[in-house]
Amino acid sequence: MEVKRRDEIKRQEQQAQQRREDARRQEQQAQQRQDEIKRQEQQAQRRREDARRQEQQAQQRQDEIKRQEQQAQQRQDEIKRQEQQAQRRREDARRQEQQAQQRQEEAMRQNRLAQQRDEEIRRENQLAQYRREEIIRQNALAQQRQEEAMRQNRLAQQRADERLAEERRRRY
Repeated sequence: MEVKRRDEIKRQEQQAQQRREDARRQEQQAQQRQDEIKRQEQQAQRRREDARRQEQQAQQRQDEIKRQEQQAQQRQDEIKRQEQQAQRRREDARRQEQQAQQRQEEAMRQNRLAQQRDEEIRRENQLAQYRREEIIRQNALAQQRQEEAMRQNRLAQQRADERLAEERRRRY
């Protein structure tokens, strides 16, 4: 009878030990799952930060291109102002030519100079126009890059959300 009781106690102790080990194992597995989820969350966070950084860089590039576009516009305005001044000088030269026959040759010389300046200004204006078109093209490219960065960011967010949802489903 005493032997039976000892065997029973021993058997219960072994069962209790087994249950403790099972519980410890389950606890370790739960901890590992938690660590894995945390690692995936950190990776997703890093990807989001990368995408955000790329988006900011794209925005900065766009701002720089916009600033260059404004400068090009200012140069164009200055050239236009100079062109108007040249136009006024030509008109003055023509008036002088009509008013005084004796100053006709001088006025014609000034007119030719004004014409040369006008052509130079037109050339500069054309160059400024080409630069402005190039800047607009670069701006469009920067816009596309920014949209791509935003799309990548959304995809990274979506993938992270799907992984988290899948992990939660597996856990529960």
